[in-house]
Amino acid sequence: MQAATDEAGRVFREAWIAGVRKNFPGEPKPGYVTPWDNTPDWERQAAAVKLVFEAELTTGVLTEVSLQAGLDNDKLSEVAGKPLPPGALLLEDMGFLSGDRLQHYIDQGVYVVTRIPAWTAVFAETGKRIDLVKELRKAKGWRYERPVLILHKHKVSVRLLAVRVPDAEVRQRQDRVRREAKQRGRPVSQKKLDLCAWNILVTNAPASLLGAEQACVVRRVRWQIELVFKVFKSEGQIDQTRSQQRWRVLCELYAKLLGMVVPQWVLLASGYVMLQHSARRAARRVRKQAFQVLAGLSRLETLVREVGRLAVKLQRYCRICRRKSAPSTLDRLSDLDPEFDQLEAAAWR
Repeated sequence: MQAATDEAGRVFREAWIAGVRKNFPGEPKPGYVTPWDNTPDWERQAAAVKLVFEAELTTGVLTEVSLQAGLDNDKLSEVAGKPLPPGALLLEDMGFLSGDRLQHYIDQGVYVVTRIPAWTAVFAETGKRIDLVKELRKAKGWRYERPVLILHKHKVSVRLLAVRVPDAEVRQRQDRVRREAKQRGRPVSQKKLDLCAWNILVTNAPASLLGAEQACVVRRVRWQIELVFKVFKSEGQIDQTRSQQRWRVLCELYAKLLGMVVPQWVLLASGYVMLQHSARRAARRVRKQAFQVLAGLSRLETLVREVGRLAVKLQRYCRICRRKSAPSTLDRLSDLDPEFDQLEAAAWR
């Protein structure tokens, strides 16, 4: 969550510092209690609070929601250490990447698909360091695959999958990298600019289960969690506050989160499926019917009737239609695996 104004970020930062000094023993690290006026501009943009979600994407269930300081590493969140069942497919942001976590999930039998930062050390199976930029320049065709070891300390065994991107997209990525570097007051890494020409993923899934093209399609599924953030901001306005009181800002944030999570439960009871329905249209639909649902809390029969009405409206107004010109995530997944067509059929039962 980014504060809507500079003052809102200041208020939350002060609330965070007060909480750290009150609840944690000893002297905290300087970065945890740096005053707002002493933080650089790029740091202020992330100095409020960070929301970390875990979602089961075939159903839309938010299995975990946690809050942490905006400058804390993603790996410190409660979600980061949660065990998963064998055979699960984990799609996560590269901010969670660490050798310990990656090896831990591999040992559990979990399949992981993730991007890697430009600084990631990549080694051949013999242990020799690979210059990834030079290696990709030699690649012929639109994709590149090979088994590698990544990260200095752990040398985790994975498959490297790289797919070329169109020139127009390369230029857009490089412009974005330059803007971000300028905001942070840092020089642009030439290696990072060169790697903008490729979608680079690593996975422990065998080639028989997940090829390069399939991995890129599956990776797009992670965008669904970004849509949840967008809905929380646009419909729930969780990134906005008019208060100048630190504890009121925190209370307002928790209240708004509840105001978004509870309707999500109602939607799930009505047959909402993340890949099948528009998150924004569904959120607006449940908000329009909120008073009727609340009135049904006193009688089970009334509640069942209102949830049933919402289910009908979800199928009528919120379904994502199949389209050939601009395929949806479900369209792309269905082309890879016909079992996803059953997910669409289930929405009509």
